[in-house]
Amino acid sequence: VPLNTAAIRVLKAWLTTRGSQGDIIFCPIRKNGAIQHDHLMSTVAMWKICGAISKRAGIKLTTHDFRRTAITKVYKAKGLIAARDFARHADVRTTQRYVLNNSADVRDAAESISMPE
Repeated sequence: VPLNTAAIRVLKAWLTTRGSQGDIIFCPIRKNGAIQHDHLMSTVAMWKICGAISKRAGIKLTTHDFRRTAITKVYKAKGLIAARDFARHADVRTTQRYVLNNSADVRDAAESISMPE
């Protein structure tokens, strides 16, 4: 999956924290701080994280909104075929359903969310 510079910076910081054990990138962290290298993060955990970010940013946000926003940004920058390829859709009509109609509002909302340092 292509990532921008800010996302790469955050991912590298997480990988440093996570360490080199296991192949799972997004693994759960127990309440005692122990990283579970051999487990996948659950869907519920992802929803909770997204909910916390959403609340902190003061906007309604779902995990799928990240996908829609990324596909819309690729569409605006590179066009529909590039967005289809980025999303790994077989049919461009599927990609068209993901492209958000009000890209300016989405872009402004995305820019208002800061990445952790």
